[in-house]
Amino acid sequence: NEISLLYNNAKREDVINTIHRLMLKASLDATYRNDDLELGLGLDANFTDETSLLRPEMSRQPYCVTPTFSALYIFPFKLRISTDFNLIFQRGFRYADLDRNYYLWNLSLSYPVLRGKGNLRLQAYDILNQLPDIVGSFGATSRSISIYQSSNSYILLSFIYRFSL
Repeated sequence: NEISLLYNNAKREDVINTIHRLMLKASLDATYRNDDLELGLGLDANFTDETSLLRPEMSRQPYCVTPTFSALYIFPFKLRISTDFNLIFQRGFRYADLDRNYYLWNLSLSYPVLRGKGNLRLQAYDILNQLPDIVGSFGATSRSISIYQSSNSYILLSFIYRFSL
């Protein structure tokens, strides 16, 4: 529960608003593995019930369903390639800009160096440039939608070295 005290200008009095929020999440994953291949399928789902006692017409029931596919392959010369692809379905947000479908695809290449003590990795995130740039929030005192400019697609080159003590 989220409780707030608000001032009603029309009635010139304080009023109490309470938001009841129930959130449920579920995940299901299956993976196949052998010596050089790993394949995965997953399904994530979350549901939120947000009820405003002061303004019931502003209540909402957003949900998100995300099926996922992932794969990892290790070549005989030790190069590892991995990828994951997510389909994200969002509904129930009361605003058309928040009710949307988008796709998230990531890719990674890694190679052991320095007799296995080091690892050189190249990662690409949000290759399709689909991550949303709009966020909505709902609370006992306010409701807001934020639109921002960002680049969620990027490439990261990293070097990891393991020290043994």
